[in-house]
Amino acid sequence: MILRGNSSFISKLIALSGMIRAASLVGAAVQNQPALAREHYAALVNITQPLTVAERSLESVMVGELRVLASTLSFAGLKEDFSLFSRLRTHFTFKNNATLNRFYRNLSEWRDLSQLPTEQYLAAEAAALDRLTNPWHDEYVRMIYNPVGKTLLGISGPIYGTYPRSIMDFDGRLRLFSLQIQMASQSVPESGIPAFLRNVDPQFRDPYTAQPMQWDKTRGLHFKGHGKGTQGQDGFISVKL
Repeated sequence: MILRGNSSFISKLIALSGMIRAASLVGAAVQNQPALAREHYAALVNITQPLTVAERSLESVMVGELRVLASTLSFAGLKEDFSLFSRLRTHFTFKNNATLNRFYRNLSEWRDLSQLPTEQYLAAEAAALDRLTNPWHDEYVRMIYNPVGKTLLGISGPIYGTYPRSIMDFDGRLRLFSLQIQMASQSVPESGIPAFLRNVDPQFRDPYTAQPMQWDKTRGLHFKGHGKGTQGQDGFISVKL
């Protein structure tokens, strides 16, 4: 509910952390007691359901951040202790309404980027983030107008830019845990794992490639993560069977 609702960026990060702990607990329980997957299948699968587009989206986050920005700029504009020089400098270098309007225009780009099918994200990311986080993307001549506002938005952009990869890594982790539960409930033998992974519903495939999840005896079920601070050997995210 928090992920798909109109929550703050921090609230979503906290919610993700709690969901990761819950899913990891489920995975550890099934690894040690595979019979749990048969006895409590519906409940465990519900905990590890892959994320929906609405849950991955940055749209509600950016709406909330826009409200915060508008409130902050409004409060800053009430200060009366600025010197004449400071007021003149601010007048020519920072435009309140233009900054808010630019953030509002960026909102749809953040939404579209985060709502892409996950397997299309990496190919689209570089160009999109350059538009959203590089204040010089508008060329030097256009930076004459509202340079401070454009720079502030460019500085804040990278914070949001790390979110799509992080949440897709988490989505992939949920898919691994769900596969673990399915395999344990069906008592899939080791020899049958490759065929099982090839034939599962597409929602349980590698989020970045749409290919079947990988498996080997050393790592277990795994895929290559791309988020900042991805844990695991060589950047792979894995779940032991």
